[in-house]
Amino acid sequence: MISYKKCGDQLYPDLRASEERIREVNIWGIRHGEYLKHHKKVIYYNMLTAGSLNGHLAETGKQAADMKAKLIGDMKRAENITEELKAKDMMAWVQVMNSISSRADETGYREIIYK
Repeated sequence: MISYKKCGDQLYPDLRASEERIREVNIWGIRHGEYLKHHKKVIYYNMLTAGSLNGHLAETGKQAADMKAKLIGDMKRAENITEELKAKDMMAWVQVMNSISSRADETGYREIIYK
């Protein structure tokens, strides 16, 4: 139901989003939103008009961020990347961590963002 507020002689619809629908969207959610907007337009606009887009993007972003963190931890263990390597050879550690982070990003894009 739409409520109205009176301003002078005119009635204006009181169009405020409910607090439950406003959630913070991280970079992963923003990227997923851009993908939907350009490649899945019907889904994007249906969710936008229904008021569920923000929640969907926030949840998708959270899933992608959690997946990336888990993948980085798993890859670090699999490749035996430790704090000792970081202390011994900082540049080698940075190089390996950048590689791991990039691979985790690509997996996140493929599995969650661009679906």
